[in-house]
Amino acid sequence: MKASRAPLIKLSATLFAVAVTACGPSAGGGDDDDDGTGPDAANNPNCSNPVAEICNNGIDDDCDNIGDCDDADCSANAACSNPNCGQLETTTGSLDLPDGACPEDETQPCAGFENSINFTGFSQGQTLNDISKLLGVCVNMEHSWMRDLVIYAQCPNGTRVMLSDFVGHTGGEVFVGQPNDFDEGAPVPGVGWDYCWTPTAANLPWIPYADANGVGQLPAGDYQSSQPLSAFVGCPLNGNWTLRVEDRWGIDNGFIFQWSVKFDASIVEDCANWPG
Repeated sequence: MKASRAPLIKLSATLFAVAVTACGPSAGGGDDDDDGTGPDAANNPNCSNPVAEICNNGIDDDCDNIGDCDDADCSANAACSNPNCGQLETTTGSLDLPDGACPEDETQPCAGFENSINFTGFSQGQTLNDISKLLGVCVNMEHSWMRDLVIYAQCPNGTRVMLSDFVGHTGGEVFVGQPNDFDEGAPVPGVGWDYCWTPTAANLPWIPYADANGVGQLPAGDYQSSQPLSAFVGCPLNGNWTLRVEDRWGIDNGFIFQWSVKFDASIVEDCANWPG
């Protein structure tokens, strides 16, 4: 609720890394050279009774000289999913916005707050070549005045995209999630809702959507970004992906409970390199 002064605004973030599903069979589990040598040939040298491949017993059961997870017959078997694929260490942090709002003019400096997720599991030098492989930048959050905020995402080479713009000290109250609206002196977490900025979203960016639909509470879901996410094409995938938020209008507060950058699992070129 807007008033005559701007108290300390506190936000906290739990940072979760890329949401990627298992991307196929892992290396190992048998000889893959189909030359009649190697551990699988040794484990079943005569192959007098071929049967369907069993994917985790160390034997070339179907006598094709390729055993276990190296055998294409096991490509969809759960035993051959690399447990490292799609897993990243999680990072947590809490962030405070300095007392009082930043200048309304977005060209003026603003301390803001930001946190980064460090990706290490992609191939060395790998870049984002297709924007459709960036599934979205997502937050679970609440805030009692959506119009306060400017939100950016930044890739490891410093390219920055504005996810939600600030349009000045105009417009009525719009909740993000379910905030506590009268907690200016001592912010109390409300209930976070899930929001994503995606390359394929049909909904307008946050403020244009709220203005066009007359909402007082932003529905959870996917939204367009204020600047095109396609600017991230060419960005390195490994390194720090950063979320930055600036508050350009005083009083109200909120919490970011978690945020993530989501990629299509197909761009993980080697699951064996994915951190476990």
